[in-house]
Amino acid sequence: MILQRTRSDLLKLGITEAKRDEAKARWDLLIAEERFKEQLSEDEQAALDNRVGSRVNPEIRRLQKKMDKKVQFFSRELEHRVRLEPVELMKYKKRHNRNTHRRRTKNANYRRNRRKRRKEEMLAKVQNIKDNKLVINLSSIPELDPKIYLYLAKGLNFVEAAKGNKEDLLFDTQDFIRKLAWRMFFKSSGRDDQPTDEIDLHAHMKPKGISHPDFSHPILDQVKTKLLGWVSNVELTTPHNNLNVQELQGKKLLLDLINKEKVFITKADKGGATLVFDFQKLVDIITAEVSDTQNYTKLNQSVEKKMEETRKKIVSTVLAHEAAGNITQKDKTNITGLNDQNNMKHNPEYRAVPPKIWPLFKVHKLSQLQIENRVTPPQRFINAAKFGPLYRLGQWSSPHLTKISRAYSGEEYILDTPHLLGQIEEFNREQTSGNLLLATLDVEALYPSINPQLALTAMTEAFVGEVVINL
Repeated sequence: MILQRTRSDLLKLGITEAKRDEAKARWDLLIAEERFKEQLSEDEQAALDNRVGSRVNPEIRRLQKKMDKKVQFFSRELEHRVRLEPVELMKYKKRHNRNTHRRRTKNANYRRNRRKRRKEEMLAKVQNIKDNKLVINLSSIPELDPKIYLYLAKGLNFVEAAKGNKEDLLFDTQDFIRKLAWRMFFKSSGRDDQPTDEIDLHAHMKPKGISHPDFSHPILDQVKTKLLGWVSNVELTTPHNNLNVQELQGKKLLLDLINKEKVFITKADKGGATLVFDFQKLVDIITAEVSDTQNYTKLNQSVEKKMEETRKKIVSTVLAHEAAGNITQKDKTNITGLNDQNNMKHNPEYRAVPPKIWPLFKVHKLSQLQIENRVTPPQRFINAAKFGPLYRLGQWSSPHLTKISRAYSGEEYILDTPHLLGQIEEFNREQTSGNLLLATLDVEALYPSINPQLALTAMTEAFVGEVVINL
């Protein structure tokens, strides 16, 4: 009777969980009955009917009280609806529908105004990006999506937050421990405190090592144990994304254009602007550059064979100079990677890779009108010979050429821009008299304009001239 009356009241209120409450009540009653039976002995089973009421009634009263509270909570709306007359009920429904419509209209207007406000803010940001020339669209696409501008404005050096790699973290930790062990090894052996007059000009050419010293110290062992234990047990979490929703959508749109080979993203030569080009236009520019026979020579063989021929020429020349006593065994190893038995070392830094070429666009030389008309800016091609066949030879020669240049140029020598700025600052600190004029000049296409024969003549004059240079 209790369950039927409660279920009836709940169904009248339109409560969907009436069946769930009924099932829970039945389950609670079953549990109460089982607990009661477990406490009865065999002799008490005969008097079960007389004693059930006294033991189960408290459970029933508790359930009844719980059900009554739920019915009482919803009873006001039920009584209100039941007491309404048909006419009053119609008025109540109209008023309820009218209020619902007003509430929905108000929420819809708020969402619409919020979307409008966000769009206006986004367009203002995009216009600021265009005015400051952070992103310049030089492609044939009339107008990129504003969200692409927001994403590209982050810059090409921007790194999106991502979950760390446990293996990379462990590798970096072990490399740090290796460097720390070598530092303590040299410190304990006294080699770190010994002064030396000899300057290693080619210290930068030493390959990165991977060996660990045969050295142990209580402090080092404690640091190693704690670091490796923490890295092995740490749980890497995914960091909060440093891109908002609009920038993520812009990234997706941009990747779709790149995968379809419609656009190509690169950086400007100066100013740090991000440029958007047609993919095919960039391919045509590079093809036209490498097709110029005055600056490039087409190989009749594969790149690998040409690189191997170049390596053999360098090795034979270096071995000849070593036999003549012009260079040392260490110099031979730094240039070619050959050990004392003239066998190639296995370190990958001694293995040459094919050079690369790519253009840098001088967008700073374009006017605002030319940028709006999508004029292709002039290019400066970069021939990246790093880790190429002649890279280590150039690294070995650079310190010697620098010493020759310093001695040959005297006070006129300028190494780079920071060196020039330092000289200007030192010049300003000095007390001067009279009218002085500081002037600079810029040579157009300086490096491509250098005549190789003229450079060799200047080097020969520096070697055989009156200036004495001790290498």
